[in-house]
Amino acid sequence: MHKCDILDNGLTIVSETLSHTQTVAINLLVKFGSRFESPELSGISHFLEHMSFKGTKNRSAKQIAEEFELLGAHFNAYTGRESTVYTVFLLKEHVEEALNILADIIQNSTFDQIEVDRERTVILQEIAQCLDSPDDVVFDNLQAVVFKDQPMGCPIIGTAEIIKNINSEALKKYVSNYYNASQMILAIAGNIEHSKVLELANKYFSSLKSGLPIKASEAKYIGGHKYHTKDLEQVQIQMCFSGISMIDEEYYISLLLSGILGEGMSSRLFQEVREKRGLVYSVGTYNLTYSDIGTFNLYAGTDEKKTNEVIEVMAEEFMKMEQKISDQELQRAKERIKTGIMASKELSSHRASELASDYAIFGKHIIATETLEKINKINKEDIQHFCKKLYSGSVVSISSIGKVDKITAYEKVIGLFS
Repeated sequence: MHKCDILDNGLTIVSETLSHTQTVAINLLVKFGSRFESPELSGISHFLEHMSFKGTKNRSAKQIAEEFELLGAHFNAYTGRESTVYTVFLLKEHVEEALNILADIIQNSTFDQIEVDRERTVILQEIAQCLDSPDDVVFDNLQAVVFKDQPMGCPIIGTAEIIKNINSEALKKYVSNYYNASQMILAIAGNIEHSKVLELANKYFSSLKSGLPIKASEAKYIGGHKYHTKDLEQVQIQMCFSGISMIDEEYYISLLLSGILGEGMSSRLFQEVREKRGLVYSVGTYNLTYSDIGTFNLYAGTDEKKTNEVIEVMAEEFMKMEQKISDQELQRAKERIKTGIMASKELSSHRASELASDYAIFGKHIIATETLEKINKINKEDIQHFCKKLYSGSVVSISSIGKVDKITAYEKVIGLFS
């Protein structure tokens, strides 16, 4: 059973006691990510995440690393489009020391210009690495055409041109404007009582300044295509449709649709595109969901001469979902999702992450039994109806990278779904 309190400054504190474990997982979620950025500062949220470990008024970058590791802690951070999350995983007896360091990082980072310049070089290398990764390029290109000229369509990591111009003052201003207590959720799961969590939160985070919630800019699905010509052994393909948000009533229907169509070795795409036709090594589907919007995605990697055939087969298999779904397919997809849900409950790190994201999106924790009940109630007709609504309600978008400079199947696919 989880418990939740809100400090006087607006910081949400949520915890779940897992007395059978010897560890504790900490997630500090800040409800700001790349979606909130202005065009001239695209990538600053990710830059800030890097800089948070580079020195405070009380600790050098080396001291932060040494103190965390002296506790045996695994510490990290990551940036998304709607949030930035700082994570710590360690033994239960070291929770207070970890929160002391984390609070120092969040409230007292100095953003020394020498460190900024040093980390800028690191991020530029990270950008170069992404540009050398076809999977990253094809995904970022898809986002750019789906959410054209919007923060949602910009790469989370930013671009080299912008990163070169971000300085210490820009980072300080960003923290001052957006890192307030009302935008943060401290979620802790493991062998610790909520009363102790609340005590430590008041001790180390009560001086965080208050502030008003800030909404991200509206995102709108535009759609289109982008072909990135590059001398590669394979053509990487991403195809998507306007999907649904995490709070949509049909969210779990969309998960089941993805499960039947493209997740696992028994899925339709795997069986038809790989096993039967031998056109690919990897093929599948996934949902990309945010607080107010989402996309339903199909992907594959294939030979340049097979690109159009793969796209056509993927589209045809997607359309067949609206015609017929077997009881066995539905059961397999349900059991797969339920297994994932219940398995995550056994790990404190997943529990803390789930608590943080639930409160960020829904303002409450979503109980597993409620989720399982919703999944069990979904029938074949629900999925078939949802499938048709997906492909008839939006423009299909396609992104590719490889030797192909134009996908002739694109027009055919648009015709199929119109």
